[in-house]
Amino acid sequence: KAVGNVLADTIRNVDVGSRLPVAVVLVLWVSTLGSAFLESLPYTTTMTYILADLQNAGDLGIPVEPLSWALSVGACVGGIGSIMGSSANLVGMAVSERYSPDNPIKSSDFLKYGFPTLLKITVVGTFYQLFLFCVIKPYK
Repeated sequence: KAVGNVLADTIRNVDVGSRLPVAVVLVLWVSTLGSAFLESLPYTTTMTYILADLQNAGDLGIPVEPLSWALSVGACVGGIGSIMGSSANLVGMAVSERYSPDNPIKSSDFLKYGFPTLLKITVVGTFYQLFLFCVIKPYK
């Protein structure tokens, strides 16, 4: 919750004209990195309440809906980054230990390939979301 409050305060401190792009980038990247090293479900649930509070407060001066998309993409992509990012990753590691005890998937191996992939996908997602929400502007 503290991370969400810092995000909200940071977004409020940006000029209203730049607030939406900054907010989309912040929520996307913090969600991606947060979900890479924390279980994504509790993180996403907490952030959803924070976004709801921001929408109810009405003091952002920007639509909150694009931030929910940034949160969704970040939480999904974050699971790629590390073994702790998703329950499925942990199950995969356990299965590899059981059926390939001589060559199991290690956390360092997963991080070696997963984290660079996470960074690439998040960069693409950043440009896509900035184009969608700041150029096309489906939410007014």
